[in-house]
Amino acid sequence: MISEYDIKKAVVDTLRRNFEYPVYEFGFARVWGKGEIETRNIYHQDYTVEIVMMYGKNEKGTEAAVLKDMGKMRQAFLTHLKTEQRLLPVSDFDTDYTGERGNIPRFLFNIDFFESLYKTEAEEMMKTAEINFVKEE
Repeated sequence: MISEYDIKKAVVDTLRRNFEYPVYEFGFARVWGKGEIETRNIYHQDYTVEIVMMYGKNEKGTEAAVLKDMGKMRQAFLTHLKTEQRLLPVSDFDTDYTGERGNIPRFLFNIDFFESLYKTEAEEMMKTAEINFVKEE
């Protein structure tokens, strides 16, 4: 099953691929979620991801740079998130500002998907099959 750890790792990996800034894993990107059993074999996962763009003293946090980074962030997460196991659909992508002065960009999006609770046996796959047709008269 895909966990908060898997989602957070995929978010941090995506940020590292798209931005030259250091990625602070704590306080920069957070993941939380809930899940429930839908049927006997299906589990519904619903995660929320929050990414806060924080600029250090040596990083260029000018308004133009922030707007450019916001576009890159939107492009990186707008449709899906690629984990090690599968592509997950992103929904409800939202951008706003947070902080004391309301000047720190924040991104929120949901990841909503279903997983199978059924575990298949690790048996050898069928290699050949013979089909005999009987001609009816």
